[in-house]
Amino acid sequence: MHASRLRMLAAAWAVALIAAMSWSCSNNNEAFQSAYAAALERVKGGADALSTLMALDQEFPDQLSLKREIAAMLITKGEIESAEVYLSVIEKMAPRKDKELNAAVAGVRARIALARQEWAQALAAADKALALDPQGSGSAGFSKGRALAALGRVPESVDAFKAAFATSGDEASADDWMAYVSTLSDADPGAALAALAEYDSRFPYEPGMGLVESALREKSGDLAGAVYAVCKDVEYARAVGAIDVATALDRLAQVRVALGGMAGSAEGTAALDTCDAFIRGDWVLAQRGLSAYRGDQPMPSWMYLASLARTAPLSPEQLDAYGRLAATFSDLPSYWHVLLTSMERASSGASAADRRRAAELCIDAAPEGPHASDARRALALSIGLGSDAGSSILTKAEIENLGARSVGGGGAEVLDPIYRLLTLPDNDYTLYAVGMLKGLSAEAFYRAIFSERARSASGRLLERLTYVLNE
Repeated sequence: MHASRLRMLAAAWAVALIAAMSWSCSNNNEAFQSAYAAALERVKGGADALSTLMALDQEFPDQLSLKREIAAMLITKGEIESAEVYLSVIEKMAPRKDKELNAAVAGVRARIALARQEWAQALAAADKALALDPQGSGSAGFSKGRALAALGRVPESVDAFKAAFATSGDEASADDWMAYVSTLSDADPGAALAALAEYDSRFPYEPGMGLVESALREKSGDLAGAVYAVCKDVEYARAVGAIDVATALDRLAQVRVALGGMAGSAEGTAALDTCDAFIRGDWVLAQRGLSAYRGDQPMPSWMYLASLARTAPLSPEQLDAYGRLAATFSDLPSYWHVLLTSMERASSGASAADRRRAAELCIDAAPEGPHASDARRALALSIGLGSDAGSSILTKAEIENLGARSVGGGGAEVLDPIYRLLTLPDNDYTLYAVGMLKGLSAEAFYRAIFSERARSASGRLLERLTYVLNE
């Protein structure tokens, strides 16, 4: 299986591995402590952390704590086979009485086996972890549940999942939640929908999740709810800029064709007419269809409040209801765009800080999406700049992302939007960007890049690059 998939499934367990292992093996060795401190200094100076620690391991082969760090780093990098070599050595070196450590290693092995679709091995490793440390290895129950489901032992899988969620729910990954939803989908669609709703409140939305919900609602006989779930997927795609309005309407038209052959589809067709009106921006017609909705599904509840907000200020009670939907729709750009445009009305009473936060969240949800330009103008205005400054403004999350992409191999040109930001008058975002560039300037590569850029710069950009370079 591709390394990136293995990394995604196993990296969280690398953290658990680090947490479980103690500095118990010869760590009173002063020579090792001194060498380890020197290695950390070399890493801070730019040396590769993994190769530095692996070289140190050759010099001090009895250091269990060092081997666990290397294993965790290899897992995070997706180099699972290499990590397994270290896991085997850890298992041999670890004191048999250290059940917590051995359970952590077994838990990592269970995750690796899951990624490789080695179901029997995953089940055995998960059972081992749970037997060694029942209290501290509750999350191994997720691996057990997934392995049992893959082996076709569904009732046992449901029991394992329930036990794991009862003791270690906060440790469940997105894959764990979706495996649980899938396991429940045939036997208990209602329970599967409840689990999916919990997933929605914990993890970013992924394309296709609305279709998963739609299938579950159709199994439950809720055709209107199934349609609104499809609309959720369509609206996310439109709001992040993946599709335009015409394509969104075409997708709804395909649903209409599918509904035509279903018994009792009148309710679904009415919901589809409402979704069509919402996507087209016919807010009055959308309000009319949504006002009759009496369910507890978040999507039509949001659509109703959003269509109201597009035509008139929301009442305090409606604003409270809108705010309660934030956990579910925090990564939907149009959720924040609706709130932002509501706040911009003179009668809203919203503070500049509130408008600024809504604008930031709208941008961060989809920096290139159809609502981003409006949000950038609003962000500029909220910090006292003109709306024309919006085309150059960046949020702190965007600044961090650009820096990370550049350091991660994207090159110096990735930083170009930051230079445009630095032509603006002083504000929190320019100061944040200067701080990041200051940190990068400690490396010779970036220092040379900034020096070259400063030679052709003028005004505020030159002033700030000069500060970054201490010149």
